[in-house]
Amino acid sequence: MAPTWKKLAYEADVVTKALFDAYSILASDTDDTPAAVTLGASEMIGRKSAGGIVKLTAADILTIINVTAGATANAKATGAEIDTGTDDVKFATPTALKDSHNVPSVVPSTAGKLMRSDGTDWESSTSLPDHDHSGDAGDGATFDAANLTAGASTDGQILTSDGAGGAAWEDDAGAVKATGAEVDTGTDDAKFATPKALKDSHNVPSVVPGAANNLLVSDGTDWTSAVMPAHAISDHTVAVADIDMGHFSFDDLVIQEVADDAAVAAYAASVVGQILFSTDTLSAWLCTEATP
Repeated sequence: MAPTWKKLAYEADVVTKALFDAYSILASDTDDTPAAVTLGASEMIGRKSAGGIVKLTAADILTIINVTAGATANAKATGAEIDTGTDDVKFATPTALKDSHNVPSVVPSTAGKLMRSDGTDWESSTSLPDHDHSGDAGDGATFDAANLTAGASTDGQILTSDGAGGAAWEDDAGAVKATGAEVDTGTDDAKFATPKALKDSHNVPSVVPGAANNLLVSDGTDWTSAVMPAHAISDHTVAVADIDMGHFSFDDLVIQEVADDAAVAAYAASVVGQILFSTDTLSAWLCTEATP
């Protein structure tokens, strides 16, 4: 598949903001010739049965939408009609919304109140309807911190319920600390890593950040915080040469030139973001999709 190149337009080829006057809309009655049509207050723009794009009078608008002067617009819905929800033509007013029972219109009132049905309408209330928790999971189960039994424990034990309101320390064979070396191998899926094990690990970095802009750099055994090692631009290959220019400018920079627009389309060694300059049309082209 060929790469995709987008031609960069010059100012003379695009619609600029200078064409937009205050309260105007761009319109064109001829190809490639946009012009501003300025609208006054309460004016609209359109095209009548003949002619170009113009400002329309009220009479013009009524003619276009086939409505006679003085015709009645869509009627207002009542609160009851909002409740049934069957009318798809009328419009709802704030009064109709207030008169509706199904669509809530309730002053929030005091913080923490809930919206509750009074059997006919919705109201702001502080109380909940009567209800029970007989079906809740763990119904009747209580936890009292005083039930926890004191006593000595050993490394790797966990505190569990004894089933009678108390608690006991029990061994957990899986709760064993890993060493830093075991963190490095990453083969144990049962032990847990402590902060010391992470610090003792060489593969998992645990390094004080150090100075601003430092990087994690290998010293051959572990990771350390250090500045970027010195290297030359020539050390980079073309494929990975993403160079931070640090806002430096180039003098006498020339974009890569090709003979014509056809040569742009045929350019094979493309990458996204690459720019070519066609010398026959004096046009710049940007690659937006490279050859797979």
